[in-house]
Order: sequence, then C-alpha cells, then structure tokens
Amino acid sequence: MPIRSLRPLLTAAALSVSVASHAQQVGVVAFGVYYTPNAHLKAGTSLQIVPDDDKGIAHCCATITGPASKPANQIYDNLHDDRSEGRTIVAYALSLPKSVPADASGFGVVGTARFVRQGAQPEAVLDGGLPLAFSTCTSTEGTHYLGRKVGNGKLLVHLYQYFDGDLEPTCKDRDLK
Repeated sequence: MPIRSLRPLLTAAALSVSVASHAQQVGVVAFGVYYTPNAHLKAGTSLQIVPDDDKGIAHCCATITGPASKPANQIYDNLHDDRSEGRTIVAYALSLPKSVPADASGFGVVGTARFVRQGAQPEAVLDGGLPLAFSTCTSTEGTHYLGRKVGNGKLLVHLYQYFDGDLEPTCKDRDLK
C-alpha cells in the first residue's frame, strides 16, 4: 500500500493519541491527593485545582510531592468501563496552596491550562490547545468528574469517586455518555 493512502489513517491515529494524552492532564483532587491515569508525573510537578464548589475558580498551584502513601479514596476511570478493567489510577501526595482547604475535592489540571470560563461548568484550554469543559454530577454512591471537548461535547474525561453512602443522584444518562 502506498504511503499516500496511509496518510489519513496515520493522521487520525496521531490526533486520537494527542487528544487522549491531553485529557490525561485532568484528574481528581481529594483531601490533598491527586488521582490521575497519568503514571509519569514527577515530584515538583504543579497543577491547578478547581474545587467542585460551583464557583469554578482555578487555584494555583498545588505541587506533587511524591506518591501518596495511603490514598483514602476510591477513584475509577469510567471512560474505559467497556473493557474488563479501566485504566489504572495513580495517587500522588500534594502540597496545597493556602487558598485551597486541606479537605477540598475537585478537578486537578497539570500543566499550563488557561481557564477561559468560571462558574458551575468551567472551561479551560489545556496544553496542546484542547478546549475542555468541566462538570460534576452525583450517582447514588459517588461523584462523576466529567470533561467534554468544547464544541462537539465528546466525553474525554470520566473519573468516578466512590463513596460508601447514599447520595441524591443528579446525573442523567446523557451526562455519562
């Protein structure tokens, strides 16, 4: 097969890897721990935190201090739940800025994301130019952290924080697809 006919396939593969890798900049912060599918972060890496308080204001900057010794939360990658197992989630200990309470939970964004909208559904442009809208909703036993590509609404981030409790569900089926 000539190289010319492979070009569209190679371009599509490169773009899909690019979007997936940019989406790995987003994780969940809970009680001073950053949970992410990105297993390649080093101590000293900084991230912005967007607490799930409906204000949608990014706080700069938390710093990864190393692996979390005993992460207390169960976080899952529900974006890949069609497989027998989702991606492994890695837990990193954080040094939080004074503007973020130690018990805060919300999104963590690695890199130099530029937040362009605040409020209940904040939006950011991630490293590499990927525009992402952030939202949360609850099911009966946990919180869903969602990131959708601005424009087409494609779900690129779906992390789930499990609680052993009974919450009032706010998620609709369409939110999780």
